[in-house]
Amino acid sequence: MRRVAYKVSFFFVVCLAGVPVARADQAGSIAPDAGAEQVGAEKAGTVSAPTPAPVAAAKPIAVEPRGKATRLPVYIADWGRLAELTQSDRLVFPQADFWADRQEHVRWILGGGLFVGVGVAIAGTISRVATDHWTDTAERSVAAGVSVAALTLIAAWWLSPDHDDLLTVINQWNFRHPDRPLAP
Repeated sequence: MRRVAYKVSFFFVVCLAGVPVARADQAGSIAPDAGAEQVGAEKAGTVSAPTPAPVAAAKPIAVEPRGKATRLPVYIADWGRLAELTQSDRLVFPQADFWADRQEHVRWILGGGLFVGVGVAIAGTISRVATDHWTDTAERSVAAGVSVAALTLIAAWWLSPDHDDLLTVINQWNFRHPDRPLAP
């Protein structure tokens, strides 16, 4: 609905504004003594825009090379690898190591929580199949299992390191070590 309203309003602004538009092939074809014709055109409301002055081509900017040729960046895909590469820096390494440990803990929380949640839900479902009807215990087991699995997913999402955290550590490394760049 918004897209339709936007297109309609754009149509009215462009078409009903009454702004004259000069075509590129007509802009340069005005005769030198067309002053009288231009005055008459102004009264009619169809004045064409004057031809803009030609723009000089921009000169390329000369970039001076740094002292040494820089190496290509090392691409980082895992927090553990980033912690290994930053061991030589005592400011960046603790942050990279913290996030690597956090990622490992999140994996354990995710695996354990999903295992417990799915296991309890399956136990409740097996109890229902064995008795041919839903008991309070079976219903509560399934609900608890699904709840534990859902809370585990939310906790893992909340605790896991973001891409911004990775970029922060990499940018700190690159600022301190421009000769050995890293890239995400």
